[in-house]
Amino acid sequence: MKLFVCLFLIAFLALTSATDAPKDPFGPFRKAVCNACVDLVTKAEAGAVNVAKWIKDHTQEVCNRPAHILVKQVCELILTDFSVDLEKLIEKETSPKEACEAIKLC
Repeated sequence: MKLFVCLFLIAFLALTSATDAPKDPFGPFRKAVCNACVDLVTKAEAGAVNVAKWIKDHTQEVCNRPAHILVKQVCELILTDFSVDLEKLIEKETSPKEACEAIKLC
């Protein structure tokens, strides 16, 4: 009986440890950049006549939000680098989430 219980516990522990997915240490960072991208595209679609200028002028503002402050500089760099691609996607009337997914930020 003790042998059965020991074997059961070993098998149970092996199964539970094998099914634990590794944690993504960059998950919060990815989420913050994705959210900043979606915010930027949403606002650019809502009120921008000159989308390229609007994105350039408002990237810093979007990345300064409390939720994004930890990744502020990286956020600004990434969104600035992808601004031309975002502009094209906005002009095609792509939804904010789809635009950010298309450039692999979400």
